[in-house]
Amino acid sequence: MTQLSSEQLHPPERFRVLPYLVTACILWTFLVALFLVVEHRNIHHQTTEFAKTQGNGVLGRDWVFRHWLSRIGGVYARVKGEVQPNPHLAHIPTRDMSVDGIDFTLINPAYMLRLIHEAELDEGKDYVHITSLSPLRPKNSPDSWEEGMLQRFEIKPEMVVERAKVNGQPFLRMMWPMKVEESCLKCHGIQGYQVGDNRGGTSVSVPLAPFIAVEKRNLGILYGGGGALWVVGMAGILFAGQNMQRRIEKQYEAEEAYRQSEDRYRLLFENMTTAFALCEVEEATEDHPVDYRFAAVNPSFEKLTGLQAEQVVGRTGRDVIVHDEERRMDDFVRVAKGGEAMAFHSYSPTLNRYFENWVFSPRPNQFAVIFSDETARIEAAHERDTLLERIEQKNRDLEGILYVTSHDLRSPLVNIQGFSSRMQKHFDRVLSLLPGDSFEPESRDEAITLLQEKIPTALGYVCSSAEKMDQLLTTLLRVSRLERQEPNFQTLNMSGLVKEVCASMTFQLQQAHADISVASLPPCQGDLVQINQLLSNLLDNAIKYRSSSRPLRIEISGEVEGEMAHYHIRDNGIGISDDCRDKIWEIFYRAAPRGTVTGEGIGLTLVRRIVEKHRGEIQLHSILDEGTTFHLSLPAIETRRQS
Repeated sequence: MTQLSSEQLHPPERFRVLPYLVTACILWTFLVALFLVVEHRNIHHQTTEFAKTQGNGVLGRDWVFRHWLSRIGGVYARVKGEVQPNPHLAHIPTRDMSVDGIDFTLINPAYMLRLIHEAELDEGKDYVHITSLSPLRPKNSPDSWEEGMLQRFEIKPEMVVERAKVNGQPFLRMMWPMKVEESCLKCHGIQGYQVGDNRGGTSVSVPLAPFIAVEKRNLGILYGGGGALWVVGMAGILFAGQNMQRRIEKQYEAEEAYRQSEDRYRLLFENMTTAFALCEVEEATEDHPVDYRFAAVNPSFEKLTGLQAEQVVGRTGRDVIVHDEERRMDDFVRVAKGGEAMAFHSYSPTLNRYFENWVFSPRPNQFAVIFSDETARIEAAHERDTLLERIEQKNRDLEGILYVTSHDLRSPLVNIQGFSSRMQKHFDRVLSLLPGDSFEPESRDEAITLLQEKIPTALGYVCSSAEKMDQLLTTLLRVSRLERQEPNFQTLNMSGLVKEVCASMTFQLQQAHADISVASLPPCQGDLVQINQLLSNLLDNAIKYRSSSRPLRIEISGEVEGEMAHYHIRDNGIGISDDCRDKIWEIFYRAAPRGTVTGEGIGLTLVRRIVEKHRGEIQLHSILDEGTTFHLSLPAIETRRQS
C-alpha cells in the first residue's frame, strides 16, 4: 500500500458558519416580513370585500325591487301615517283613488324604496339613498361625494366603490347608476328624460366599524403568529448553525491532528475500519476527458473492494471503477477544485454492495473519499421492515381469531348452560314423582317421556356443543402449532407427494366422482409434513366447493422458472366471487353459508401460512361457476443450494 507523507494531505481552511447564519437569518426575516405584508393586504382586502358584498346585496335587492315595481307601474297603498300622496306625482291623474270609502295613493318605485330605506335606517341598518342631480324631492339631493359620483356617471356610468368618512366614522360607500327605462317615464317624463338617459343613482353606505374590528383581531392573530413563527425559525437556524459549527470544528481539529503527526496519521490510515482513497484530478485534454488518478488507498479499501493497492494506485478512475462511479466524476472534480465537502449513499452493481461515502478536498486539485460498507445495515433494515409487516399481519389475524373465538365459543356455552338447566328441571321433576307408593298413569307417562325423550335430547345438545368447542380449540391449536414450527427443508418429490396425498384421500375423491390429472411436477425445497398438509387442504377445498351440475375435475401441473418452482392446481368447481377473494385467506372465513359445507374454515388460512413460512407466494384466479386455479410458488432446489 502506498504511504502518505505529511505534505500529501492538508486540512481545509476553517469553515466559518457565521456568514451563512447571518444570511439565513436575513433571508428568514425577509420571508416572514413578506408573508406578513401579503397577508396584511389580503386581510385588508377581505374587509373591503365583505363590506362590498353586504352593500351589493342591498343594491341588488333594491334594483330587482325597483325594476319589478317599474314594470308593473307601481302599487297603491292606503293613505295612513307615513304613507301620504306624493306631491311629485300630482301630474298623474290616477295618483289617488278611493275604494269603499278608503283612500289609496300611488306608490312609485322611488317612493316605495324611500319608505323601505327610512324603515331600515330606523333599525340601524345600512344607509341607502336614492339621489339625482335633478331631484324632485329636496331630501333626495346628493351630498358632495354623491354629487361627484353622479357627475362621473355622466362620463362613465359604472358602479363606484370607495372608502370614505361619514360624520367622522369609516364607511364603505357604493353607488349604482340608474338608467331611464320606458316604465320610468310615467313619473319622470315631465322632467324631460328619455329612455337610456342617466337619471341618477342609488348609494349605500356600509359602516366599516364592525368589519374593521374583525380585521384588527385577525391582524393581531396574524402578527402574533408571524412573530412566533419568526422566533421559532430563528431559533432553529441558530441551533442548526451551532451544531454545524461544532461538527465542523471537530472535523477541523481531527484533520489538524492528522497533519501534525505523520505517525499518528499513518497508524490511523492503515487501521481505520472505513475505506479511504486519495485521488488527484487530471485535467481534460483533446484526447482524454477529465479524470482522476488514485494516489493512495488503505487496507480497508482493499478489503471492501477486493482490489489490491498495486492494482489501483497510479491508475485512473475510469480504468478502475469502470462505470459504477463514473456519473460522480463531475462531483469529485468540483470538490477537488475547492468545492464543499459532500456525502452520499451509493450502490455498486459490480460488488453488489451499498456504501456510505464522504468526499472532501485535503488540498487543491485533490479529493479524498472515505466510504464504509452499509450493506448489512440496509439488509437488516429490509428484514426489519419485513418482520414488522409480518407482525402486523399476525396481529390482525390474532384480532380475528379472538373475535371469532369469543363468538363461536359463546354459542355452544349458551347451549350447554340452557340445556343443563333444562336437564336439571327434568331430573327434579322425575325425583318429585318417585316418592309416591305407586305411579299414577299420568305421572308414569310423564316420567317415561322425560327419561326417554327430553333428557336424552338435552344431553345430545350438550354433547354436540361440547364437540363444537373441542373442534374450535383443536383448530386454534393447529394454527398455533404451525406458527411455532419452522420448516424442515428437504428436497421433495412433488409428483410422488401428490400421489400419496391423493391415495390418502381416495374415499373423498371417489365420493365426489373426481377425475384427477397430474402432470410431471418439478421437485422443490420444503417441509414434507407442511407441504403434505398444504396439498391436502387444496384438494379438500376443491372437493367441498365442487359444482353439482358437472363431475369434478382437478388438474395439477408445474414448472421451474428462475429460482422458484411454480405449481398450478385447477378445478371446475363453483368458483369464488370477487368480493370473497381477499377474505378466503382469513381464519374461520367460509365462502359458503355455515352448515352447507363441513369444516372449520381454516384450510386456506393454513395454506397461506405454510407458503409464507417457505418464502413462497400463492395467488388465485377464479371465475364464478367455472372454477378456480391456485398458483403456488416454492423455492426450487437451486435456490436452497445457493442460499
